[in-house]
Amino acid sequence: MSDQATRDSLYRTIWRWHFYAGVLLAPVILIVSLTGFAYVFKRELETLIHRDVLLVADSGEEVSLDRLVETAESFAGEGWSARLAEIDVDPRRAFGVFLNGPNGDHQRLYVDQCSGEVLGAISDNSFFPIVLRLHRSLFAGSAGRIVTELTASWTIVLTLTGLFLWWPRGAKRNRATWFVLPRKYNYRTLRDLHAVGGLWLTPVLLVMATTGLLYTQYWGAGYGVIVQATGANEFLPESRSRAYVSTQTPASPWASTLASARRVAPGLMYSIEGRDLDEGRMTVYAGGLTGPSLTRGLAIDPVTGAIIEHAGFGDFKPLAQWSSWNYPLHVGSVLGLPSKLVWAAASIGLTLMPVTGVWMWLKRRPRGRLGVPTRGETSMPWGVVILAISLGCLLPLAGVSFLVAWLFDRLLGSRLTAR
Repeated sequence: MSDQATRDSLYRTIWRWHFYAGVLLAPVILIVSLTGFAYVFKRELETLIHRDVLLVADSGEEVSLDRLVETAESFAGEGWSARLAEIDVDPRRAFGVFLNGPNGDHQRLYVDQCSGEVLGAISDNSFFPIVLRLHRSLFAGSAGRIVTELTASWTIVLTLTGLFLWWPRGAKRNRATWFVLPRKYNYRTLRDLHAVGGLWLTPVLLVMATTGLLYTQYWGAGYGVIVQATGANEFLPESRSRAYVSTQTPASPWASTLASARRVAPGLMYSIEGRDLDEGRMTVYAGGLTGPSLTRGLAIDPVTGAIIEHAGFGDFKPLAQWSSWNYPLHVGSVLGLPSKLVWAAASIGLTLMPVTGVWMWLKRRPRGRLGVPTRGETSMPWGVVILAISLGCLLPLAGVSFLVAWLFDRLLGSRLTAR
C-alpha cells in the first residue's frame, strides 16, 4: 500500500476515535466547561454574591488579629479552635478564620478586621461550592470524579487528535484553515467553528486540562503521593526551626506573626497556621493575586516576631514550584484580568466544541445509520502506537479506556460504520 494510502488510513482511524470520544463525552464536557467558565471569575463574582460577608463596611485601623481569632472561636462555640487565619491583599476584604470543631468538623468564618465583628460564613450550599462539586464530581461522588478525570484526560486526547485532523496539508493550505469564513452551506460553517476555534484555543485547552488533573481522583492522588515521598512541600524544616524558638509564652502570637510577615513579605496574601504554636513557631504561606499562588514560606517566633526560616520561591523544590503555578494556570488568574478573559473564551470555546461536533454529526448522518467514520484499512504505524501507549501511561484512566474502546471497535465497530 502506498504512503498516501497509509496516511489516509491513519487519518480515518484517528477521526473515528475522535468521533467516538467527542460524542460519548459531549454532555460531561459541556458541564465541566460551563462550570469552569464560572470559576474563572470566582473572586469577582463571590464578592458580589456574598458582599455582606466578604467586604468590610469601612477601612481603618485594624483590630488585633488575636482578638479576631478569639472572637471567631467564641462565635463558633465550645470546642472550636482556630487553625488558620487568612489575610487578603485587598484591605476591603474581611479576614478569614478557619476553625476545627470537637467532632472533626470545620468551618470558615469571616471577621471584620476594623470593627472586630463576625460577618458570617459562606454556606456549602451556596453558588460556588455547588459549582465546584458539579465541576469535580457531577454530584455523583467517587463515580462522578472518575468520569470527570476521564473527561479531562480525553479532552487532552481530543485536542491533540483534532489538531492532527485539521492541521494544514496539501490543498487545505488556505485561509479557511485559520479563520471562520462566510459559507454558503451551514455544515461548512459548523465545521469551521468547530475546527478553527479548536485550533486557536489548543494551547489554553491543553493547559486547562492538564492542570485540572491535579484535582482528580486517581491522577491527583498519585501526584500527591509523589510530592509526599519526595518531600517537595517541606521547605521549612522543623528540625532547623526548633533550635531557635523562644521558650516564653507568647502574649499575642497571631498579631506578632502577621506584623513580621508584612514586614518581610509586604503586599501579599497571608495564610497563618497556628498548629505549631505549642512548639514555639507559627508558619506563614504568602502569595499574590497573579503569578504562582505561593511565593514565600516563613517560620516565625510568635514571642519576638523573629524570622526563624524564610524560603523564597527559588528555594522551593521543582514539584512545589509547579504546584504553586498549577491553580493560577488552571483558572486563568496567572496574569490577572487579561488571562482570565482568555481562559473564559477558551471555556466558551470548549463548550461549543461538543455542540458543533454533535450538530455536524446529526446533519451528515445517513438516515437510519449512526454515521460512524470508516475504519482505516491498514494497521496503525508503530510511532502512533508508541505515542498512544505513552499517553495511556501518563493518563491511566485514558489508557484503560483506550483498551476498552479498541476492543469495542474490534468486536462491534464494523456494525456501527456508515457507508
